[in-house]
Amino acid sequence: MASMSLEALLLWVATLAGISLTRLPYEELPGSGDGLVPSVLFRDQPAAFYAFVLALVLSASAAASAIMHRRGFPGYARLCRRVASASMVAASGALLYVSTRSAWILWQSDTVASVASN
Repeated sequence: MASMSLEALLLWVATLAGISLTRLPYEELPGSGDGLVPSVLFRDQPAAFYAFVLALVLSASAAASAIMHRRGFPGYARLCRRVASASMVAASGALLYVSTRSAWILWQSDTVASVASN
């Protein structure tokens, strides 16, 4: 059984994340330049959504470029692999930021509600 290369794994993860973004419900926000933003996590932070999508696109294109140039230009393929990895870290960071911020807001509202009820 052949092992999957890092660039192939990054390409698959970016592609699957992009496909899963199409299944989310979207809403149009007036403050986001009249663009569509997923209403699940990114409702309050359209800039984080755009950063997430940009990082996914950059990661997928750099990973595909690393796969294409692996044999002919190994130095360039190594650079593309590093760019793809860094972009995936940035996309993960944007998703982590939004999810922890949403969890923090929910926790604060539950805490305020429990204090107000006592």
